[in-house]
Amino acid sequence: MRPTHRFTKKHVISLRESPSPSSLIGPRDLSASLGLLHDPGNPKVKSVMRVAETAVLGSDPANGGAYLAGMATAQDKAVDLKSRGYHMILGATDVPLFKKAVVDDVKSFKLGSS
Repeated sequence: MRPTHRFTKKHVISLRESPSPSSLIGPRDLSASLGLLHDPGNPKVKSVMRVAETAVLGSDPANGGAYLAGMATAQDKAVDLKSRGYHMILGATDVPLFKKAVVDDVKSFKLGSS
């Protein structure tokens, strides 16, 4: 399957204007952009991600290219992203952390109120 989106060094080099050039690939955002809302594990999404990763990793941050950043997910563990060359990996984001705090609070309330 060939991806419909094309990422090239030209896209990556356009990030030169940024004070710290990086390219963050958000799997859920990408899946929504491809019309596959809430399906970041879809083969089409994964294919487009690989094309983008290759383009970013083919650039040279020291010469105006970008660093590759991404989010660890159920489909792509942090160790997998590291093995593919990611420079920065976000482990837990605010929403899952907030959800865990709320669930823990509710559980402790239920346990304490019996």
